[in-house]
Formats: sequence, structure tokens, C-alpha cells
Amino acid sequence: MSEQVADPYECEIGARVRDVNLEGHADNVELLRILDEARTRFFRFAPLVSPDGVPFTGVLAAAPGHVTELVVAHRVEYVSEVPLDPTRPYVVAVRVTRLGSSSLDVGLELRLSGDAEPAVLGETTVVLLDPGTGKPWPMDDDLRTLLSAYSGPPVSLRGR
Repeated sequence: MSEQVADPYECEIGARVRDVNLEGHADNVELLRILDEARTRFFRFAPLVSPDGVPFTGVLAAAPGHVTELVVAHRVEYVSEVPLDPTRPYVVAVRVTRLGSSSLDVGLELRLSGDAEPAVLGETTVVLLDPGTGKPWPMDDDLRTLLSAYSGPPVSLRGR
């Protein structure tokens, strides 16, 4: 992947009353679900431009129609408490932090507002899968070029 750092894909995800636990802050499992929803939005709705200049949405739109993604790992760190405020959406930034032959890592940062420090950090490893063969689908150069539009350094997880 190039050394250039691109702007992340960002989305807002509404806080839900069900996100809160008995301690009065967002539950860790619900926060993982929010990170996963942001990753799904990235794969399905991120604005991209094809090599010939045609805009389209969703990373998977650049892969053959039969290719799907399979999550193989999540790593999440809760940096600070996330209080529930149903009037304010969470802001999640998504970057591609590593490209393998058929897998990629997606770095995620959840903030309480666009200019706040991250409250939750996450990294998800995804394998692109050909369900017809049950085997990983090797990314082509066109998809790699498109993914580089969202490339950036890994999130700062402890123990790295």
C-alpha cells in the first residue's frame, strides 16, 4: 500500500436507547455492533470512482457480483466512556490499513463528535470470499487501486 494517507470514509450512526447498559453508558457489545455497521456501510456505500472516472458506491461493487466478505477477526479497545445521548449520533471513521492477497484490515475510530478524540478503536480483518468455490477471492489491481482511496495507518491499539 502506498505511503499516502487518504481521508477516511466517515458515517454517522444514531445512538439508540438499547445501547445503554445498567451503568448508564454505551454497552461494549453494542459499540462493536456500531463499528461493524460502519464497516458494512463502507463496503456497501462508500463513494468511489472507477479507473475510467465513473462514480459508484460500495467497495464490493468493484468486485465481481458473487464475491462477499467474511469477517475473520475483530479487535476493539474502549478508550473512554461513551455516554448515551440519543440526540447525537456517533461518528465513525473507516480506513483500509492493510491489503493482503484476498484479505484486508479495516481500522475504525468511533467519536462522540467529528472533532472529538476517539472513544473506541477497532480493527477488523476481512477475507473476500467466492461463495461458489468456498475459497478466498484474490483481489485484482482495479480493486486495490480503489481501496487505496481510503488507505491509512493502523489505528493505535495497545500492544502493537
